[in-house]
Amino acid sequence: NEGAQVIACIERLGGPAGYVAPIVTRADADDPKNARRLMNAGLIYFGDGQTQRLVETLSDTPTFRALEAAYRAGAVVFATGQAASALGAWFIGAVPGAELARGWDWLSDAIICPSFDEGAAPALRAAIRSHAECVGVGVPRGVALALGPGNQVQTQRAGERQVTVVLGARF
Repeated sequence: NEGAQVIACIERLGGPAGYVAPIVTRADADDPKNARRLMNAGLIYFGDGQTQRLVETLSDTPTFRALEAAYRAGAVVFATGQAASALGAWFIGAVPGAELARGWDWLSDAIICPSFDEGAAPALRAAIRSHAECVGVGVPRGVALALGPGNQVQTQRAGERQVTVVLGARF
């Protein structure tokens, strides 16, 4: 339902018609029909959800390769909430004390910390200390990341929430 609402909103704003690719399971991600649907996408939307599940469901599948090809060809990627963390090279799990996990590296050399607040800051700083080549990106609730052509990065936020950036020692 969330995907249909996003498509309706884009169409009301004058954007092109779109469709929802129903990818919930690994079998869905392995379905060549879903991969074909996404190969030439102009906008890829990832709704909030469990990052680890998203990464495990999509990685190394025909659908993921189609999404990556669309992104590399210029599609805009819009990811909200926890899903935004999959876009980095690494992400900090939603569970306190969770170890770093591998993301898709679409936002190269970034460690993304979802649901970021003051309590999550020490974990993000510790992750940056162990990966000095990276930049840390704290994404609070209600904030989305948008990746565009030419490595553009923008944020969309609700209210006064801000993205926090922590530079690694090599910057």
